[in-house]
Amino acid sequence: MIQDTLVAVGQSLSPDFYVGAKVVLLNNKALRVLKHKIINAINVEA
Repeated sequence: MIQDTLVAVGQSLSPDFYVGAKVVLLNNKALRVLKHKIINAINVEA
């Protein structure tokens, strides 16, 4: 079985906030990623 290949790109806008995109190459699906660090032990990704 061939697994999907994922390419991820993005940029940290501040030490606690990251914006990026993930693209699955074999089925042409794309995701937008927003990450926010609440505290050192907790990251929220949407």
